[in-house]
Amino acid sequence: MDHDADKGPSNQVLTCANIALLLPRTFRLIFNLFSVYFFEYVIITSFADTMGSKMKALYPDEAESSLVVREYFVFLNVGYQVGVFISRSSLRFVRIPKDRVWILTLLQMLNFVFMFVNAHAMYVTSLYVIAPVCVWVGLMGGASYVNVLHGVMTLETLEASEKEMALTLALVLNSGGIVLASLFSLLLSNTLFKDAQEKA
Repeated sequence: MDHDADKGPSNQVLTCANIALLLPRTFRLIFNLFSVYFFEYVIITSFADTMGSKMKALYPDEAESSLVVREYFVFLNVGYQVGVFISRSSLRFVRIPKDRVWILTLLQMLNFVFMFVNAHAMYVTSLYVIAPVCVWVGLMGGASYVNVLHGVMTLETLEASEKEMALTLALVLNSGGIVLASLFSLLLSNTLFKDAQEKA
């Protein structure tokens, strides 16, 4: 008996040549995941953190006595994590078609713009407004994550032996979005948001 024949197709190794073959077929999905996570991590690591610092500057008399002012960033981060948890557990109930995942990217970009403007000018300080926005940010990020990976696994243009390699590529670029977001956040904290960080 040929035992090798029962193993099914073997997974391919992620090489530069294979990346060049996979990208044209997976780019639209993977680029959306990359973009969503770039927006998401800048929002949390830069904008939300800056708002937390500015809250202490805006309300110095309450910086120690008020839990909301003192732990503003923590509340925002908890809201974000709640959103991520819910959406990463949602694939069984809500599935977004592969050709519609760009909607999540668009919504996350709108979150990015709103949070950037607010971190800069602090038009809105109420935790009852900003915390739900952070939950929404987490929902968009988690939903993009599970739906893009599910979309990659169900792409008709990929052979069975290519799917694990495509997932690896998606996760690599996802991590790339996070790294780029971290670098961008570092740039902002030393330029546009420098004063807020120094006053914290």
